[in-house]
Amino acid sequence: MNKKQIKLLLKNADDTPWLSEFATFVAAEETILLNEKAGRYTSEELLSELGIRTMTMNESGIKAGGILDLVLALKALPRTQMVRNYVFKKNADTGTLYLDENEENIVGAIIVYSES
Repeated sequence: MNKKQIKLLLKNADDTPWLSEFATFVAAEETILLNEKAGRYTSEELLSELGIRTMTMNESGIKAGGILDLVLALKALPRTQMVRNYVFKKNADTGTLYLDENEENIVGAIIVYSES
């Protein structure tokens, strides 16, 4: 999936505060998609990883948006449900979009902001 396809998916998704923020992040000209091939996790693996990331970010004072909504969405999925992700960079900020296995529905999105 390329940046243009992802922007279209975001445009057609339900409007929520985290999604609007993420869509703006992705739409910025300086935002780049790091890889057109999606990463892949089970919802259980991703929940475990997010728990560790959240703890590390809190200890380091790093700010991130969308994590709580993503965690809630993942908890509603079966543990073995596959989730795909695409990573974006905009300067020092990193955004990750999480989709269902078929890449048709958005599960969640997070933006990790640089300290500047």
